Amino acid sequence: MTATVSVSTLAEAVSGVVSGDPDTGVSGVAFDSRRVMPGDLFCCVPGHASDGHDFADTAVRAGAVALLVERVVDVDTTQIHVPAVRAAMGRVAALVHGDPSRHLRLVGVTGTNGKTTTTHMVGAIAEAGGLPACLTGTVETRIAGTREAVLHTTPEAPDLHTLLARMVTSGCDVAAMEVSSHALDQDRIGGVHFAVGAFTNLSQDHLDYHGTMERYFASKLRLFEAGRCDRAVVGVDEAWGVRVAEVAGAAGIPTTTFGSGPAPAGVDIGHLRVSVESVSLSGTVIGLDDGAGYRRVRLGMGGGHNALNAACAAACARALGLVWESVVAGLEGMTHVPGRFEAIDCGQPFRVVVDYAHTPDAVESVLAAARDLVAVGGRLVVVVGCGGDRDREKRPLMGAAATRLADVVLVTSDNPRSEDPERIIGEMITGIDDSGAELRVVVDRREAIRAALQTAQAGDVVVIAGKGHEQGQDVAGVIHPFDDRVVAREELGAIGFPAGVGGGA
Repeated sequence: MTATVSVSTLAEAVSGVVSGDPDTGVSGVAFDSRRVMPGDLFCCVPGHASDGHDFADTAVRAGAVALLVERVVDVDTTQIHVPAVRAAMGRVAALVHGDPSRHLRLVGVTGTNGKTTTTHMVGAIAEAGGLPACLTGTVETRIAGTREAVLHTTPEAPDLHTLLARMVTSGCDVAAMEVSSHALDQDRIGGVHFAVGAFTNLSQDHLDYHGTMERYFASKLRLFEAGRCDRAVVGVDEAWGVRVAEVAGAAGIPTTTFGSGPAPAGVDIGHLRVSVESVSLSGTVIGLDDGAGYRRVRLGMGGGHNALNAACAAACARALGLVWESVVAGLEGMTHVPGRFEAIDCGQPFRVVVDYAHTPDAVESVLAAARDLVAVGGRLVVVVGCGGDRDREKRPLMGAAATRLADVVLVTSDNPRSEDPERIIGEMITGIDDSGAELRVVVDRREAIRAALQTAQAGDVVVIAGKGHEQGQDVAGVIHPFDDRVVAREELGAIGFPAGVGGGA
C-alpha cells in the first residue's frame, strides 16, 4: 500500500514547517539510520541513550530524501520541523502507507493481564466466522497463516504501520493487536485508528517506567481518547475499569462493559456478564449473558481466569458485528495460547502448567485457577521469580501472593538481566509472612523446575510461572536458550516419563 507522498502533504498533516523542497516525494519512513532505504523520510527521534538528529547525515547518505526534526540540522536536504518528532512520526507513517488501519477492522487490547489471550481469542472468533484474521502482540505476529517472532509487544510507529499495511495486502479483515502502556505513553500508535479499543484490567506492573499507578493508568486511558477508537469494550470487575468506562463514555465512544457481576451503578451502557460453570485443566465451561440471551461456551482452555478474557473477546467481536454463532464456535475451537496456562502432559500422575504470570495479580489469578484442579489431599506447587531491572516494588507482592495461595513455593530466577538473582529473590522473600507454605530458594531456574517436579505427587498441580512462551533467559545481558515448557518436558523425562524427552514447546 506504500505510495509516494509529498513532503508538503506530510507537513500539513502534522502542522510542520518545511525547509527545502516541499514537492520532495517520500516512499518510506524510518527512525533507525541503519535501516534507511532510498526514498525514506528519516525521523530524528531524541532518546535517552542517543539522539536521532546526530544521525541525520548518515541517514541522508543512505538514501533518505527528507528529515523529520525538532531542531535545525546542518544537512543539505529537505526538512519538516515539528515540536515533537515521536508524536508526529506515526501520522506521517500512516499517510505513506495509505492509512492501513482504516482498511482493517482493528481491535486494540490494553491492560495489565489477559492481552495475549484476548487477542488470540478475537482472531479465532473472526476465523470461525469465515473472516481472514491477523494478530500481533507479545508472543507472535500472525499474518495469512504465517507466524513471525516479535521484538516489542507494540512496535514503533513506522514499523507498526508497515505491519498493518502487510496485513491489508494479505487480505486480512479483522486484526487484533496488544497495545502496551509503553506504546501508548511513547506515541507508538500515532496515526492508528481502532474499530474497537478494549481494556482488560489494571494491577501493579511497570512502575519502574511509569512511577505511579495513576501514571500507569493514564497511559492506558490514551487508547480511549476521542477519535482513537470507534467503540470501547471495558472490564469493570475493578474500579480502574469503571473509570475507563466513564472516560470512554465522556469522549462519546459507544461502550460495552463486561465482568463477572452486573454492570456498575451509574454506567448506562451495554454489559456482558460472564460466569464459570466448571473448570478442568483441559477446559472451562462458562456462561455469557448479554441481557438478550445466555450462551454456554466450552472453552478448550483450562483456568477459570480465562472466563474474563473470553468475555472481553466476545464483546469485541460483537462490537465488530460478528454473530454469536461465530463467537461460540471460535472460543470453543481454541485449545491454548502459547505459555498461557499451558498444560504439559507427559503421562505423569500430577498436573503441570506453564504460565506467563509475572505480576502479583496474575500470579494470584493463575494460582487460584490451578487450586481448582488440585485433587483432594493434593498440593499446589509453584515455581516463581521476578525479572531484574524492572518494577522492584512488585517483588515482595509476588512473594506474598505465591506463599498465600500455594502449598510449596520454589523461589528462583526469572530474567535477572543486570541484577544479582539472589538480591531479587531476597526482595521477593521480604513480602512473605508465616502463611504455612513450604518455602524453598533454588536460584538456578532449571534446578527449581526439577525440584518442583521431583517433589510433586499424584493429585498435585505444579505451576511454573513467569516466562510462559519465552524461549530465552536474560542473564547479564546474554540471552541463554531457555523455554519453561521444553525444560519441564526434559525434566519429566529424566524422572521417568519418557514422553518428556526432547519435547518441544
